[in-house]
Amino acid sequence: PVMASAFGNILIPVDFTINTELAIRKAADLAVAGSTTVHLLHVTREADNKQAEDSAASVAEKQLDVWKVKLETMLPGVTVKCWLAEGGNIHRSIIAKARRIAPDMIIIGRSSYHNWLPFLNTLDPDDLAARTGSVVLTVKPGSMHNTIRAIVVPVTDKMPQQKLEVLSTLCKRMRLKVYLVGFTKADGDPQNASDTLLRIYQWLKTVLHCSVEYAFLHGANKPKALLAYAARVGADTLLVHPETETRIGWPNRHIADLLPASSKMQVLTVQPSLESFT
Repeated sequence: PVMASAFGNILIPVDFTINTELAIRKAADLAVAGSTTVHLLHVTREADNKQAEDSAASVAEKQLDVWKVKLETMLPGVTVKCWLAEGGNIHRSIIAKARRIAPDMIIIGRSSYHNWLPFLNTLDPDDLAARTGSVVLTVKPGSMHNTIRAIVVPVTDKMPQQKLEVLSTLCKRMRLKVYLVGFTKADGDPQNASDTLLRIYQWLKTVLHCSVEYAFLHGANKPKALLAYAARVGADTLLVHPETETRIGWPNRHIADLLPASSKMQVLTVQPSLESFT
């Protein structure tokens, strides 16, 4: 697979709360001086009149500028760009911006599920990943001071090209321990994943020189089984495909919504590609 050595373009939707600080800290872990551009996007709320709208935009511009300076001070050599979208739907504004700037990663800080300020809780990481093709990183305040160190990667019978690209980029940035997970059917038979899993295991060992382990899990609810396994091995990150590996039962909640604000677990969602790894 063709692998990038860094996430060159990172998009952060900002709401000027702890979510913003959280997402910016994560960007700081992943950014590379000289090759990463961080885009800060704020979407203003719809206002009753033009005057209120202009005033909100001017306040937001000043706040964006404060964060831009903060980030440039934290990360010399990283380019920071600020964007303001006015009075629209946040989810749609992010997708529209992503289609223009093609970010490698979108980072969403989520301080709580039920929040009187539901700015970022209305975002669906699965839909963002599927409609932008970007990797979407969802983080909670509990992971504020944690970098990505131990990552759980579910594997099916198809070679997950996009997941391998993400792992490769991460391995170049940090010492990573990878836990590959296959699923067994009700009769205890691995679901055709063992060949794929073995190939990925060898590739991680010989090409990326990662520390790697693997396991087979069973359970009808993949996301729940993944969370339980991640807790057991002390992993801090899940690398998942949207929908099939993130949706938990009724009422069809995203895996990130099950995690309390104090959770250290980070969720990387990546849309599977059509091409396969050979």
